[in-house]
Amino acid sequence: MSQAFVDLAPLVPAGTRTVIVHGVAAGTRQRLAGLLPEATVLDLADLADLAGTSGPAGTEPVRGAGPMANAGLAAGAGPVVGADLAVMEVASHVGQARIAAELLEMAYHLREGAVLLVVTARRLGSARQLNTLEDMFGAAEVAQRSGSAVVLRAVRGPEVRATADATSAAPTIEAVLLGHDLRFTTGAGLFSKNRIDDGTRLLIEALPVDHDWRDVLDLGCGYGPIGIAVSSRWPQVRVAMADIDPLAVSAARNNAELNHLSERCQAHLSDGTSALVDRRFDAVVSHLPTHVRKSTLARLIDESANVLRPGGELITVTASAVDLRDRIASTFGTVEVLAESQAGTTPPYRVVHAVKTEQPSR
Repeated sequence: MSQAFVDLAPLVPAGTRTVIVHGVAAGTRQRLAGLLPEATVLDLADLADLAGTSGPAGTEPVRGAGPMANAGLAAGAGPVVGADLAVMEVASHVGQARIAAELLEMAYHLREGAVLLVVTARRLGSARQLNTLEDMFGAAEVAQRSGSAVVLRAVRGPEVRATADATSAAPTIEAVLLGHDLRFTTGAGLFSKNRIDDGTRLLIEALPVDHDWRDVLDLGCGYGPIGIAVSSRWPQVRVAMADIDPLAVSAARNNAELNHLSERCQAHLSDGTSALVDRRFDAVVSHLPTHVRKSTLARLIDESANVLRPGGELITVTASAVDLRDRIASTFGTVEVLAESQAGTTPPYRVVHAVKTEQPSR
């Protein structure tokens, strides 16, 4: 976020050894490193990626991230990481429900007595965020003002209360996909958090019945409906789900466990395929995002080709207005349409299919 300089020095607790950051600018991270040269700094994204592994020395194992894992928080559940400090910067495009969910997520990783600092602005709803902190922690304050920036401060007590904003945005979806009854928990800010969207359902229903897939990548998995549907339908398939959003990864992991598929359907925090470049797949399935730059879509298409084995398949869906057939053909050589939305569907979607040859075009 673009805010005036804030002086964190008087707000950082003495003896801080573990810090969690979320959405912070590079300058903020550098200032924290200068103030706390001996401290371990973890991004909230790191915690999603380390779910199920050990945290820093002397802390509890990370049992999973995301608001879906926080049901026990209000009952006084112990911290997961036991961090001493959390610092969050609020982005301008994030809604209040998502902010509340992220605050709850950060609180889940703090020890009792730890400090949470929120760098925000009046124009970004600082008053509502202060109220959210008061509801969660019992007390909160405006600790600093500097130009347009406002720093909010709260201290974690023995209990943290999940607010309506943080929890009402995480409904449970029940859906029949590929003949299997599946359940999904979602969260604030996740794509199509109230239902399986038409494009995702169209892609799932267009998947070929006869194939010899063993390893499949669900790229940009969101909360995991495509990858989990594949895993439930074809038990011989190992599914990797990948997303750049730590809360999406958390939701996908929880949903794999919810549907008893976590042993062969695992989610990874990854910008495109960056965390999976050493793996090879028989198929990449993806509901490609349409709100990103064309250069990002092109990169995702090329990265998909790079992680596919020869003969591997790319099956993707996008809104029909975002026609990627020429771009996919430039990488794979040929492309075909597997399915299109029925007339009258708004927005309409198109599912396309391409196969990686022995000598890809790009």
